[in-house]
Amino acid sequence: MFRRYERKFLDYQVKTMEKHVEEVNELYMTMRGRRHDYHNHLQKLLAHIETGQLEEAKEYLLKTIEYNPNDTEAYKLLVKIYIKQNEADEIIEILNTALEKDSNGDLYYCLARVY
Repeated sequence: MFRRYERKFLDYQVKTMEKHVEEVNELYMTMRGRRHDYHNHLQKLLAHIETGQLEEAKEYLLKTIEYNPNDTEAYKLLVKIYIKQNEADEIIEILNTALEKDSNGDLYYCLARVY
């Protein structure tokens, strides 16, 4: 009798673990897809910057930063735009804002280049 309950309990544990593994795999696939999409957006923005479509890229980046203020990659791309437009005051303001969120070495390097 004890073995029967033990077996039912083990079956329950296995089913529960299988469900958790399935949920983790679904979450992983979702995150992987979002990360892929995000990198595609960044590449598109970089292409806009390189081809001189700066205002479109700047608008998109400002919306990105508004949506996710901790996105240091968006700040770095925005700095590239301001560099191309020779807007030093905006560069310093953006970098200081970004550094408040994340003390990223790349951001300090960008700030040092402005000075």
